[in-house]
Amino acid sequence: MERPAPYGSKGYRSCTACLWTGPIAAFDMIPALIKSLDQVRCPNCGALLDIENNTFKTDTFELPTGFSIVSGGQTGVDRGALDAAIHLGIPHTGWCPKGRKAEDGIIPDKYNLREMDDSSYWKRTEQNVADSDGTLIFPGDCESKGTSLTIKLAKRYGKPTAVIPLDSPLALETFRAWVSSMKIKVLNIAGPRESGSPGICSATKNFLINALNSAV
Repeated sequence: MERPAPYGSKGYRSCTACLWTGPIAAFDMIPALIKSLDQVRCPNCGALLDIENNTFKTDTFELPTGFSIVSGGQTGVDRGALDAAIHLGIPHTGWCPKGRKAEDGIIPDKYNLREMDDSSYWKRTEQNVADSDGTLIFPGDCESKGTSLTIKLAKRYGKPTAVIPLDSPLALETFRAWVSSMKIKVLNIAGPRESGSPGICSATKNFLINALNSAV
């Protein structure tokens, strides 16, 4: 998994407020009288950010040896991430609620997940954030309480976190740059359920297969 794939050295940025992540060019420049005080505006939440904060770039895309994907097994983004891992032969794991509970019933056994001692969703969400090196969130069309909780927990644990919309024109480039530059070995992937964002499971699976195929 250490074979590098050709990749451009464009710059990217994460918003410190909402964690939306994308090309630096997507953030509007807000010039100040003193250049060192220039700011940029997040295109997602409108927050004003220090121009030098949370930027990253990479010249190659590579995954560390032992790279794995973590997810909670819920319908939607969780299942799409696990399906992509299985398709690509990438190891996967994660915590799920007691009884392998999900909105569509019991999480299938083909997903290599561990059960919590509690059936609450939020506890497995926190455990997956805690056990990973970084968290990637694919937001849906509508706001999800579970997704919002994941963002809050990721901030609390202080681990690299990116919110990347799947429909962004440069989502694939942004994802590759973020994963590679942050050197994430255990990647937690989260987002809304299928019922809240129909089609997001297959969209997540297809995106990750395209994004990771060249590096596995």
